[in-house]
Amino acid sequence: MDITISKENLIYEEDFFNRLYTLVTTTTYPYSLSLEANWGTGKTFVMKLLKQELEGAGYHTIWFNPWEYENTGDIFIAFLSQLGKELRTMKYLIKDTSVFGLTILMAGISAFSKFYRAQVDFNSVKNTYDTIDKAIKGIHERYNDLHLSIKEEFIALTNEVFEKTEKPLVIFFDDLDRCLPDTTLKIIELLKNYFNVDKAKAIFIFGQNPNITRDFIKYKFPSIKDEFANSYYMKIFDYSINLPYISYNTVKFIHKHYNDVQNDIYSIINKYNTVFENNSFRVIERVLKQYNFNKTLKDYNVSDEEIVFFSYLRVFYPKTSESIRDFLGLQKHTVIHNKDVIAFVGSLWQIIDKTFAGVKRKHEIKETLIEIYEKKETIDVSVLNTLL
Repeated sequence: MDITISKENLIYEEDFFNRLYTLVTTTTYPYSLSLEANWGTGKTFVMKLLKQELEGAGYHTIWFNPWEYENTGDIFIAFLSQLGKELRTMKYLIKDTSVFGLTILMAGISAFSKFYRAQVDFNSVKNTYDTIDKAIKGIHERYNDLHLSIKEEFIALTNEVFEKTEKPLVIFFDDLDRCLPDTTLKIIELLKNYFNVDKAKAIFIFGQNPNITRDFIKYKFPSIKDEFANSYYMKIFDYSINLPYISYNTVKFIHKHYNDVQNDIYSIINKYNTVFENNSFRVIERVLKQYNFNKTLKDYNVSDEEIVFFSYLRVFYPKTSESIRDFLGLQKHTVIHNKDVIAFVGSLWQIIDKTFAGVKRKHEIKETLIEIYEKKETIDVSVLNTLL
């Protein structure tokens, strides 16, 4: 679903966004900010809107999605190259003989493929300068201490940005929690060691699920306790903000882009957001698509409640849906009649109950299932199988 980036399409209250904007623009830099929520809850939209608003106020911003560069061989080189290219586009002087200039050169010539194939790290760059460009022979002697050189060049570049705009450079990192553990950890460690340093006039904003990032930290250090992983995380990110929990406005927002959905679906969607503890507008989008696909089944005595319920069940618990389909395949009759309906629903619940052993709202899910079928005189097994 292609949605225009604007405050009118913001799924959260505008007051939340305004507070976020104020924090970003008034907090002493350099600093790193983690914008935190589960997948599919609108982090990218909020970050793009923030980027748009900051640019409107005169900030220079850079967007980097590490997930898109995972297969390039070295995420560090990819980031430095992206940073250098975007700053050069903004008319900042990026010399070919600088660290950032070299990464741009490497990204643009066939010799760089050696890095991708061999998975060469950044410290190997100076050993291959001759294959990159004969004209910069001997430049590697300036980079015996790459760590210091990168920090100094970054500080100088951000100060140049500040002199031009009187504002810090803002760098956005999206989809960090979609990367592999090694990529995620490399990015946050690079942030701490090279960029979020004294004298750098820069702000770093990350969109991520913090639980996944902490799990990645524990993946790297398997013997550590949760407290250490949390401490490690807090050393990387100076501030963190949670996106607000999903609200009824989110349903209206999604509905706005699906004009063929009836108004009475609002309350049903909202009900199952609560029952299934959903905080993802992508789930709502998926459920609405599934509803639009299955609503013709209403001609077969299927209710909106039934369609939406099993759509959520299918999204959140695909294995349970598969188990129910297996159960349906064992039925001798294609239609369940009258007194057999109650026993049939009881069997359905036994399958679902195994999945929801640790779910807080399990009783609500059971009540919902009973509510859907208690007034039905028949259940068409083939139709139910289609819903799943």
